Amino acid sequence: MFRFFLLSILSISSVIGQVNIEGLRNPELDRTNFSVEIDSDIATQSNKDNWEITSELRFDKLFDNQSSILVVVEGEYSEQTVDSIKDVQENKGFVHTRYVVPLQSYELETFGQIELDNFRSILNRNLLGMGLRFTAQSTKVDNLNYGIGMMYEHEKYDRSSILKSDSIKSTNYITLNKQLSSNWFVSTTSYLQFDISDLQVYRILNITEFALNATDEIDIAFNFDSKFDAKPVLDDLSKSFFDFAIGIRYNF
Repeated sequence: MFRFFLLSILSISSVIGQVNIEGLRNPELDRTNFSVEIDSDIATQSNKDNWEITSELRFDKLFDNQSSILVVVEGEYSEQTVDSIKDVQENKGFVHTRYVVPLQSYELETFGQIELDNFRSILNRNLLGMGLRFTAQSTKVDNLNYGIGMMYEHEKYDRSSILKSDSIKSTNYITLNKQLSSNWFVSTTSYLQFDISDLQVYRILNITEFALNATDEIDIAFNFDSKFDAKPVLDDLSKSFFDFAIGIRYNF
């Protein structure tokens, strides 16, 4: 799958297959931030209509005790109508909220998430969990963080029949950022999630972005998104997923 997209908003996260929560963090937050972006596109031909809308709402707040809260709502919907027959081609989105409390050498996080994605047949995916986030010192990268946690996950799939899944999972990640040169920057995050009642049920995800600073205002981003699910909830669901996207980001 190859896509090209143009983004021109104050706070940007790539719209790809997985929800990259690490990419939504704002390490330079020093006040309350609120941003909204809505983009729509309508194309009409003699017997065919295309309609697409994407939206993002983000709220950040830093409290006096240095704890912070993040709320993000993102959605993407597109449909095509041919000879009065409507076909929903894409309908996905998520709501994520996270509360972070800094402690002595780590951070305590609680989080919740609601997600849907018709491409992956997900009617809804609900998460509720908590974890610890650590910062590691390294001279080889600019930022290196890792986290461990536990979460409750409820998934509901729309296949030939409705399928539900409930589990308690361990969720772990490592993320790093590095300035490769004056113009190139890389950010990568890897996740490992597994069912604590069955270690053979696990999921590995990686989200990597290479960014080229073409000018003071324009960045070109190359995004790679991959997932491996050892035991999908249905046998006919693919175990692996890969997505590649190129984007232009305009900073103002």
